Amino acid sequence: MKNTDIHHYIKNINNNIQKLLYALYDQEDCSINNLWVVDYLYDQSDDIYQKDIEKEFSINRATASKMLALMEEKQLIQRIPSDKDGRLKKVVLLDKGLQAHTKAATLRIDIENTLSKNLTEEEVIQFKLMCKKIIQGLEEELNERQ
Repeated sequence: MKNTDIHHYIKNINNNIQKLLYALYDQEDCSINNLWVVDYLYDQSDDIYQKDIEKEFSINRATASKMLALMEEKQLIQRIPSDKDGRLKKVVLLDKGLQAHTKAATLRIDIENTLSKNLTEEEVIQFKLMCKKIIQGLEEELNERQ
């Protein structure tokens, strides 16, 4: 692998983001991934179910189920049977989850500012557009292989 491959740059960015996240957040009550789920739930106006979290975070059913169960134990969320379909459970934030959102929002803003500090507004827009295209290509490839 050459150090100029797209994969190399993406992996390098991800590794450095993870290092920065752990430097900024001491993981008091919940993991960084829990914070991202809390942040996602906070911003949603529609009912959110486990399948929505699986899709948003590109994780499988088992991973999502285990993570949500742990978040319930930590009293960040509660899963409530849906009025429309008893087999589905809505994922809702509890008070502790709402409190964690403040940490999540601060962390998200800090990371975003760090990532974009050497970029122009136009470069940020272009980068996000390219990332969306890369993600779309990956999802298409994965769907073809399943």
